[in-house]
Amino acid sequence: MTEQTKKYAVIDASPKALALCDASTLKQDERLEDKANAKYPFNSLLVGESFAVPFADASPGTLQSLRSSATSYSKWLKRKYRVFVHNEFACIEVARVA
Repeated sequence: MTEQTKKYAVIDASPKALALCDASTLKQDERLEDKANAKYPFNSLLVGESFAVPFADASPGTLQSLRSSATSYSKWLKRKYRVFVHNEFACIEVARVA
């Protein structure tokens, strides 16, 4: 990846995503470090956290790519991720729900 690759910050999950989380496990896991060239911070998400990709940064294949990546990381890391499209906030959210 080039230095121009945009990285996305870890934020608190939306209420829609939090509704799917078990309250007893919120932010209680160990935070893993992301690789230096990782564009999306799947490794470092705790339960109840997410990252958002603004529609302005998204290309036509971004949604499918994020869904595919969420499925792959779920299998590799034994975690559960969900992808939400928020039209009202003009972004795609990827949240860790378990």
